[in-house]
Amino acid sequence: MSIGKLYGPLANPRVQKCILVAEFNGVEIETTPDFKFGVDNKSEDFTAKFPMGQTPGFETSKGTLLSESAAIAYYIAQSNPNTTLLGKDAEELAKIWQLNLYSETAVANASISILKPRWFNLAVTPEENTKNYDYLHRVLTYLESYTSGKTYLVGDRISLADINLVGNLKLYFAELMTSELRTKYPNVTKYFESLINLPQFVKVIGEIKYLE
Repeated sequence: MSIGKLYGPLANPRVQKCILVAEFNGVEIETTPDFKFGVDNKSEDFTAKFPMGQTPGFETSKGTLLSESAAIAYYIAQSNPNTTLLGKDAEELAKIWQLNLYSETAVANASISILKPRWFNLAVTPEENTKNYDYLHRVLTYLESYTSGKTYLVGDRISLADINLVGNLKLYFAELMTSELRTKYPNVTKYFESLINLPQFVKVIGEIKYLE
């Protein structure tokens, strides 16, 4: 039985994150495969439920409306009373949330600051470009240290923190991580590759083509 309906285009990384949580958690959610961003999220029906028009949006089976992918992912994770995605105790759960927030802020912002000017043909000064890449390397250096010797970020099994981080790293490996950078950050690369090839990630995200 479905625990709710997820609104948003299936190619959206934040939508994919929520679907992945459901896949790993063994719960059923409805999705909207034909959702068109820029059209459906501006409709009267959608904005009546989600006034900001942002995706993803989630309507639980009880009618509760949720926005913000972190909140939606958490709801889906805790909807299974036997979930293993939220750690074994309060300490692990706190660590998971620490890493979730790091993924949503530092990791995401480091890539967007570099890629947004490329996507939208925006002017960037040499100083800004250097600053953006310095920040990217700071983020990767932290992750390189944190993932050393680890298969999973917290504990001995995949958690919400892993789903969040891999979802954000997908953009790195698709558009930023050249072979030189993958060599420079081998722990991050090994961590990403070990998880992105799991059946659940392959099903939802598909194949990642690396940069040369």
